[in-house]
Amino acid sequence: MQWQTIKHKILNHLFGSYLKLIERTCRVRFVNESCVSFGHIIGFWHGDSFLMNLVLKNFAKQEADIEVIVTADERGDYIEHQIKKFGAGTLRMPDGFRMKPFLKDLMRESEKPNTIMAVSLDGPLGPRCEPKKLAFMLAENGQKNFIGIRIVPSRAIRLTKRWDHYVIPLPFTSITVTMDDFGMITKQDLKEFGEYREYVRERLVPREITAEEGNAQVDTKEDLLNVCAAGSLQNAKSVL
Repeated sequence: MQWQTIKHKILNHLFGSYLKLIERTCRVRFVNESCVSFGHIIGFWHGDSFLMNLVLKNFAKQEADIEVIVTADERGDYIEHQIKKFGAGTLRMPDGFRMKPFLKDLMRESEKPNTIMAVSLDGPLGPRCEPKKLAFMLAENGQKNFIGIRIVPSRAIRLTKRWDHYVIPLPFTSITVTMDDFGMITKQDLKEFGEYREYVRERLVPREITAEEGNAQVDTKEDLLNVCAAGSLQNAKSVL
């Protein structure tokens, strides 16, 4: 138990430090930022979870009430630690028999008029870039616009052995965040979700989702450590 606590603290510090490095060295450009205001449902790809810290922090500057849906396991602990630093809250998604009452709570949360709810469209375990129904159900139930987030860094590490090809931007990178307003979600959209899913994919899956020229393709944790040895993750080898 003590080792797990130490590991948790070290990883939180390492990822928090790297996030600060990215904030200080990267240029982030927001496209259609004005379409996001209080009371929307935000959807993003699970592989962009690290980059979403930058997006959510930008929303927090507007003094918005932000809630992010995360898993109840250890992965969710790391996410919760980072986003709480800029005032966002988390809704921890349980497994098994506890899921039904949790979904009822989510529906009630979606009805709060000034709350922005953020959810991974293909999480928690994929398939990659295949939207699930949850975000759209919340938007329809709360009568809120659904905003899709598309994030494209000019240079990044992609962990291709993970199902989501988790993206970690490199320092001194340009990052483009496009916000796509889908408007209100209807019951008909949910009823015909197979077709609507393809519509979402067409609008939100970046062309650059495959490896860009010059990007580092990282398949293992050891490779990641080597690439980042000069940055904040240089001591991570002892805990991974």
